[in-house]
Amino acid sequence: MNNRPLNPAKKSAFFHALAGLTAAGIPLPKAVGLAGESNPAFTKTAAVLAGALDRGAGPAFREAGFPDADCAVIEAGEVSGRLGEVFAGLAGWHRRLADARAKALSRLLYPVVLAHLAPVLLTIPRAVLAGSFAEWLRGVAWTLGGLYAIAFGLYAIWLLTVSSFRKSPAASAVLRRIPVLGAWLRTGSAARFADVFSMVVGAGGSPVKALVFAGDASGDCLLRDAARKAAAGARTGLSDALPQPSPLAPEILQAIKVGEATGRLAAECRQAAETLDARVLAMLESLSEWVPRLIYIGVLVWTGWMIVSTMLSIGHSYGEIFD
Repeated sequence: MNNRPLNPAKKSAFFHALAGLTAAGIPLPKAVGLAGESNPAFTKTAAVLAGALDRGAGPAFREAGFPDADCAVIEAGEVSGRLGEVFAGLAGWHRRLADARAKALSRLLYPVVLAHLAPVLLTIPRAVLAGSFAEWLRGVAWTLGGLYAIAFGLYAIWLLTVSSFRKSPAASAVLRRIPVLGAWLRTGSAARFADVFSMVVGAGGSPVKALVFAGDASGDCLLRDAARKAAAGARTGLSDALPQPSPLAPEILQAIKVGEATGRLAAECRQAAETLDARVLAMLESLSEWVPRLIYIGVLVWTGWMIVSTMLSIGHSYGEIFD
C-alpha cells in the first residue's frame, strides 16, 4: 500500500496515542488499530502497520515510512517490553521538531510572499513603456522562473550533500570541516545518535546493540563505521572499544565513560541527548531567523536593480522623444 509518511506533528500525535494505549497494557496490534480509528490522518499508516506487524515492530514501522532512528528505538522497546516509554519519548522528540518547523515556516511566509509580489509589481513600468501586456508576463515568468530554479538548485545541492555525508567516508570527512555547514551536519548526526542510543539503553536494550542502532540512524557514515567497530571490539566495556580519535561528539563520549563507570549509562546518555537536541533546536532557530533576512536582502537588491534599470529605460525613451 502506498502511504505518505506522516509529518512531525502527526508523528508526535500518533506516537502519543500509541504511548497511552500500550502503557495501559493494550497489545501493539490492537493499539495500532485504535490509534488509526482515533484520527482519519492515521488510517493509512495504521493499515500498513497492521499488515506488517507479523514481521516485527521495527520492520512494520519502517514499511510505514518512519525513519530508521524511530524504528531502531521501537525495536529495542519491543524486545524489552517497554514500548509505552519508547513511544512517549518519540512523541516528545517529534513534537519539538514540529514546533521548530512551524516557527521557521511562519517566519518564512512573509518574505516568500514578498519575493513573489515584487516581480509582479516592479515589472509593470517596463511593460507600460513597452506598451505590451506580453512584456509584463514575460518579465514575471523569467523572474519567478529564475527564483524557483535557484530554490530547486539549492535543494538538490542539499540532498546531494546529505547523501554524500551518509554514504561516503571521504565526503563526510571533508564536509565536517566546512564552516557552518560542517557544524550543522555534525550536530544533527550527533543528536540523532544520542537520541537513539539513550532511548534504546533506556528501554532496556543492550548497549552494544544500541551503539549499532545509533550509528546506523545517525546519518553519518563515519559515526556508523566507528560505532560498528566499537561494538565488534567491545569486551569489557564500550568506552575502551571506542576508536581514538573518535568522530563521536564529546558529550556522547563523556556520557558513555561516566555512565559505564557509575552504572548510570541510560541517565548520562539521556542528558547528553537533551544537550545535543537543545543545540540542534537552537541552530534551527538561528536558521529560521537568517533565511528570511537573506531573502529580504535578495529582494532589496533585485528591487534596487529594477528601479535603476527602469529609470534608465525611461531616460532613454525621453531622449529618443527629444531627439
